[in-house]
Amino acid sequence: VFPNGAYGAGRSAMNGGIFGCNARSGQGSAFRQIGDVKIAVFTVVNALGTVTDREGNVVACHKGNNWPENLKATDLMRAAPDSVQPGWNGDEESPGAERKNTTISVVVTNRSMTPAELQRLAVQVHTSMARGIQPFASEFDGDVLYAVSTNEVETGPGETIPSMEIGVAASELMWDAILAAVPAHQVTQPDPDPELVLPARTLEKYAGTYRFSHLAELTVSVENGALVASATGERDVFQVKKGTPRPLLAATQDTFTVERGRYPFSIQFAGDEIIINPGRWQQTGYRVSAD
Repeated sequence: VFPNGAYGAGRSAMNGGIFGCNARSGQGSAFRQIGDVKIAVFTVVNALGTVTDREGNVVACHKGNNWPENLKATDLMRAAPDSVQPGWNGDEESPGAERKNTTISVVVTNRSMTPAELQRLAVQVHTSMARGIQPFASEFDGDVLYAVSTNEVETGPGETIPSMEIGVAASELMWDAILAAVPAHQVTQPDPDPELVLPARTLEKYAGTYRFSHLAELTVSVENGALVASATGERDVFQVKKGTPRPLLAATQDTFTVERGRYPFSIQFAGDEIIINPGRWQQTGYRVSAD
């Protein structure tokens, strides 16, 4: 059993950061059997480039202002170098790419292969991944692919699947795995409820400083009858940037959001915990002090 999407090593994987897409991806897999020969591929797509389908469409992207509805990878690639710059196309909420990317993959077959054949299989399949991730293998991508044989199916004069043809099949499977790594549903943002007015005692209950790590803290305070979030650690906390406090808008009794921008964002309070983007990709902070 190998779950595709935001599981295992793919739990916090992302793609498309070079263009500011910052879409969620994960781990993906695909399998094919040809006679007695079995081929399985697995990949964790944490890529600087954007995942692209077989029609050239960008699979997932938090688009910038005025971007086409049917966004294609070639739209972004042809617009380079402008499209890789922060603030491109007049989008103020377009950060620079996060230079921490690794797409790690493996091809496994039960056909007996020599070390030289395995090395060529790895090169062939890894090169093919540039179709499904654009751009691919940049200087900021720590990409690697392993090729493995279990040596269960012996080769001989009458073999019907040469190693090169296994590479062809595995290359197409790897594109399937790349696509399977991207969840159909991305992070969403609730709409604030303009008619919801929370009492002061409820807001004061949420005030305090919450720690996500030794580098990231979020301080929530009550100002003029409303909650305000500030990043008070060394790093930003998603859409709450250091030095730029964000008013929190109530969506429910315990869930808040910010003014809608390019990237979705919500906060849920649960006792002494604060949960950023509740759901599959949530990050939890723990109260370290009351305001």
